[in-house]
Amino acid sequence: MDAEDAATYHMTGCFASGLTTPADVIKTRLQVKPAPGELPYKGLVDCTTRVLKNEGFRFVTGAC
Repeated sequence: MDAEDAATYHMTGCFASGLTTPADVIKTRLQVKPAPGELPYKGLVDCTTRVLKNEGFRFVTGAC
């Protein structure tokens, strides 16, 4: 494997994780029982909207 192949594989992996990480975050939020006093999510759009509103776009990277 040469350097060009390695760079291509790295970029492909980054792209794939950039797509799957947000989907996994949303899926997990929908599956977890809400804390007492917290309203449950109504669906995919509601969950995504609330996460973006409350946490911003950093949820994509899984940053705390």
